[in-house]
Amino acid sequence: MTDFSDNYRKIIDAAFSWGIKNVPLKIKDQVPAFENEGQKRKFISACHRGYEKAQNSIVKLIIENSYDNNISEKLKIHRELTLRKIIDALAFVLMRLEIYVARRLCYHDKPPKVNITILNDTLKYVEKLNKESRQSFALIADLTTFIHVTDIIRIDFRKTGSERVSFIELKTGKINEMLLSQLNNYEPTLESLELIKNDSLIDKKYLPQAERMLRQKIRLEQIQQILKTDEGMDIKGYPIKLSKETSQIHTYDDLIDELCDEAMKNGSASGVVNNCLHIGIGFSDSQQKAQENALMEPVPNSVESLRMAVKG
Repeated sequence: MTDFSDNYRKIIDAAFSWGIKNVPLKIKDQVPAFENEGQKRKFISACHRGYEKAQNSIVKLIIENSYDNNISEKLKIHRELTLRKIIDALAFVLMRLEIYVARRLCYHDKPPKVNITILNDTLKYVEKLNKESRQSFALIADLTTFIHVTDIIRIDFRKTGSERVSFIELKTGKINEMLLSQLNNYEPTLESLELIKNDSLIDKKYLPQAERMLRQKIRLEQIQQILKTDEGMDIKGYPIKLSKETSQIHTYDDLIDELCDEAMKNGSASGVVNNCLHIGIGFSDSQQKAQENALMEPVPNSVESLRMAVKG
């Protein structure tokens, strides 16, 4: 545990302090953080160097962790997720801390498991990308817990004054290359999923694989459309239009306090914040009963639902 903790602290330091330690910034009120464009580019390069060191170390530790027979399976999972959370933070930084972008990339309810073989192959590819320029950085999306629709997310600052985030699909093997070549003849639309079923150039035994690959392309296209226009189809199939105006919303900590008091008297309680977030709370001496009470609360028309169980 001590070795893991020491390594974890080193990774945290590389991921989030490498830039500022190697390119100190003089930050004062009303003064830009960078003295000139050259200093800014040096700072970006240092940050990306730290990201790379952190990512490479995390890959190494995850692989070692998967083969460690001296610890329990539960501890293996805990350590892996703890390491992946650092990558989550880096991905969030690459997306300029924009929550709505991160939400568009999540498809599964739980983080998919890391495939060690695929991880090694992806690492080799991102290492090549990261050698091209320190003004760009490629991050392994499979290491995150919330990016489920691409293999690599990359930010590129090589064009001065215009950073660009891109999503890269990495497919290896002759079959994948053949299918990708054929799928280039189709637009990334739902209609194309029906059209490829009658494609004589795609062997029937590879059709399910081709459909999965096309669905992936469709999801990426949907994400790119929303990021460009703030309007489109969410990857889970819901139409979405993002407001260009910023609205001040109310916090819900006071509401939760009130609902907890009510649930302790009546067994359950619910409320809605900003006509959007539905909160249901259940109370009981039994954890299972408390959960049932929370789930029994009616759900009004809302975008999200948060259920809490409180054991007495």
